[in-house]
Amino acid sequence: MIVEFLQELQPWHWFIFGICLLIFELFGTAGFFIGISIAAITMALLNLMTDTISWEWQLIIFSVLAVAFTILYLKIFKQFNLKSDSPKLNDRAAQLVGRQFTLEKSVEGQEKIQIGDTFWTVESDCNISSGSSVRVINTRGMTLVIEALNEDCTTDDVVNRSL
Repeated sequence: MIVEFLQELQPWHWFIFGICLLIFELFGTAGFFIGISIAAITMALLNLMTDTISWEWQLIIFSVLAVAFTILYLKIFKQFNLKSDSPKLNDRAAQLVGRQFTLEKSVEGQEKIQIGDTFWTVESDCNISSGSSVRVINTRGMTLVIEALNEDCTTDDVVNRSL
């Protein structure tokens, strides 16, 4: 029964298959079905132009086109999908770089402090006393690297990072 159906493949079969795949794409498959649906619609056009392609060759050509169009789609739209007006939207630590605040407790090496409504791990090369103004200068994962704005680090205050 399946072989009989395959022997009777018509352009409209490929066209309907391509449209169904595009409809499935609407359900959020992140572009997976776009290349395959374009391959099916291309097969419909090839079948309209020539009626002599056997069903075996139709399946082979469709498979090759599906892989090629999917790879092409991923290469073209991967960079497009990565562009953002707010690249730091989901990186809360990076959003704090450059922000200044006053310490409520002293920081000696690495400490947990509250910034806004969140507790953050902060680290500094120097011991910084409470009440000092500091600025976030970098991040290491979810750890904020801070520096004192109105204090100079002395060699006595430098924290030994090898511990």
